[in-house]
Amino acid sequence: MGLPARQKLYWLRYAVAKATAASQTLSVWLAARVITHGDALVSGKTLVGAPAGGTGSNYQVGGTQGRTPDAIAELWDELLELYTLCEAALLAANGSSPNQAAVVAEMRFRLQPIESATADFADEWWGTSVVTPT
Repeated sequence: MGLPARQKLYWLRYAVAKATAASQTLSVWLAARVITHGDALVSGKTLVGAPAGGTGSNYQVGGTQGRTPDAIAELWDELLELYTLCEAALLAANGSSPNQAAVVAEMRFRLQPIESATADFADEWWGTSVVTPT
């Protein structure tokens, strides 16, 4: 199960800040997270904390505390896939390679949470009979 859009927006802001602090592009930073957390998934460890300075991560084996490595790896993978999708869409629309700020803005736009929904019954047929050819 994926994270809600609001949490993904938070993690996107976090990823942009971390990539900027590390002087990396967002796509490179996200790809590294996919590998790191994929390795943790294979090991069976659970993420229980990450210090504010970004100097490492704390894992435990088993338990239910914190996000599971598969949820975190899925998050980074989804954000990396979204980055690639948005970059390609902007390239197709503008004809030139977009800068990272434009890609991140497009990612934020596409991650907007759904606030309400309305049923669409346009394809429903009510009170009509089905006619079969003879």
